[in-house]
Amino acid sequence: MDIDFDFKKIKRIPWFIAENSFWSVLVVIAIAVLLGMLFGYRYVYLVKQINPEAPELTHLNQKKLQEVLDILEEREQKFKETAPPSYNLFESD
Repeated sequence: MDIDFDFKKIKRIPWFIAENSFWSVLVVIAIAVLLGMLFGYRYVYLVKQINPEAPELTHLNQKKLQEVLDILEEREQKFKETAPPSYNLFESD
């Protein structure tokens, strides 16, 4: 299976685009508009139509919640204890 590429045709592609620059720009703008419409339809319009429902909040385990709050309180206390002292250079002891 021997595929023979004609590199002269490939080299002509940029020349063709440059010679027909007006139409090339119109094609690029049309592609951009179509892609914008596709993504707008998919991610804006369809999302509004589907209107997904959020799952109900399950019952929180109060014991676990209190453990987490205690750990956070301990961390905050340790952070306050390790705060560097403030130095005032203009005050003499």
